[in-house]
Amino acid sequence: LQAPTANNKQEVHISVVKTDHPVIEEMATEFTQISAREGAFHYGAPVLVFLSADKDLKFAAVDAGICVENMALAAQSLGLSTVIIGCLWKQFESDKAAYYGEKLGFPENHVYQIALALGYKDTEKEPHEVDWNTHVTVVE
Repeated sequence: LQAPTANNKQEVHISVVKTDHPVIEEMATEFTQISAREGAFHYGAPVLVFLSADKDLKFAAVDAGICVENMALAAQSLGLSTVIIGCLWKQFESDKAAYYGEKLGFPENHVYQIALALGYKDTEKEPHEVDWNTHVTVVE
């Protein structure tokens, strides 16, 4: 909630829900049907954090991105693990978007921006190699 936002609008809303909640189970079933992916979209994490923001604000997605990154870093500093989840866009652009928003407690006029799975990791993954010359341009 302390993340910076465009024009200090502070429009990002946070909804916290356990993954055994019926709406999450419904979303997981639907996700498996509409994506070609096996397994729960939340990777078995016990808690999900959904970020929504006013659909009429131009920088809402950027503001939510800043917020979710702050949350991921804070969680890691506490010994927790996270996965930032953006793959639910199909569900939140479907006919059920308002239904899911209501079940997750989104304020009026708010839409899904991004989510965060929160828990303890059960696997270890090596960081990928970064090719700085491909991804960074220094303009002098």
